[in-house]
Amino acid sequence: MSASERTKIVIASTLKPLKDARAYYRFALSLRETNKYDINIIGFLNKNEQDEQNVTFHSIFQSDRSNFKRLSLGFKFLKLLLKLKPQVMIVTTFELLPAAVFFKIIKNVKLIYDVQENYALNVKYSVVNSKVFKTIGNYFIKLIEGCSNRFIDEYIFAEKCYAKEFPTIDNYTILENKFPKEKQDFVPVKFELGSSLTFLITGTLTPLYGTLEAIHWFKALLEVNPSHQLLIKGHVPIESFLNILKNEVRSIKQIRLLLSSTPLPFSEILNAYNETDIVLLPYQQLPNISPKFPSKLFECLALGKVFLASPNDDWKKVANSYQAGFCIDFSNNDDINQILDLIYSTNFYENGMDDFPLWTMNDSRKLESLIEQ
Repeated sequence: MSASERTKIVIASTLKPLKDARAYYRFALSLRETNKYDINIIGFLNKNEQDEQNVTFHSIFQSDRSNFKRLSLGFKFLKLLLKLKPQVMIVTTFELLPAAVFFKIIKNVKLIYDVQENYALNVKYSVVNSKVFKTIGNYFIKLIEGCSNRFIDEYIFAEKCYAKEFPTIDNYTILENKFPKEKQDFVPVKFELGSSLTFLITGTLTPLYGTLEAIHWFKALLEVNPSHQLLIKGHVPIESFLNILKNEVRSIKQIRLLLSSTPLPFSEILNAYNETDIVLLPYQQLPNISPKFPSKLFECLALGKVFLASPNDDWKKVANSYQAGFCIDFSNNDDINQILDLIYSTNFYENGMDDFPLWTMNDSRKLESLIEQ
């Protein structure tokens, strides 16, 4: 198909890197396989990305990620839309919706809102903002999303729970954050009794994601066996929390920090898995977190990585089904010896893995079908 015959699509975010796991590895690569689309990914520039066949990268900003800067990006986004002239827009963050709606009105194109987060709920349970900011932020997000609703042709939900959290929306397709690469060759994991283990905390690091609780738990683990190691590699969006983390692990040689103030490319996250034995998923069980299925969980399952997660019935069910790990209370240090006994005595992934954690051809077809509509 010639370039003039291909449908031009924009996938736009203010929060994600250009080669984001969802925008690039799940959406763009799936659509590129059909050769029906010219895909333009708009996002955060943390490193220059070379354009590829049918995929072009556009940086919308690259340094200051403050709320004010994010809100002012609408004008820059609109200018880029007028230049690219897409026929379909997939917008993944609420602050880009006003510009997208305006462009839809003047150009009569299609608009899809990819709901990756319940932003209003996130603001409500934020631990770093004042009550006044939470109230105003919550209202502002709901206002933007509510006013945009009648102009949005279709929704994509990244989590199944969003169907309940947004009960007035019925034109949606669920596409979860499943692992967008081929399944690994599975070999059962068995740790030698008393062996040194390397733990990992990765992804976005915030207070709500339990990073500090996991560090405190690991410190208690070192008192039992000081030979264990912890790698913390991820994106810390809150500057004050970055300093807290640095102070928390200062002078502890068993903890290695690789922190960034900007989002990490998916490839770097995958490299972190290769360096470690057990992944820690210490998410606090709040209403904006507990109903979700973290992408890190899908990644652990697809890569055959053992994980320890916060207590959650759904996560525990999956962990037990595949002998993938355990749910533990990271705030309780009294049962560390018991947890170590479980780790050393369990044959993990003994029955291998099915397609549950994988982004499959079925997901690609659902996405393509949505675009073709």
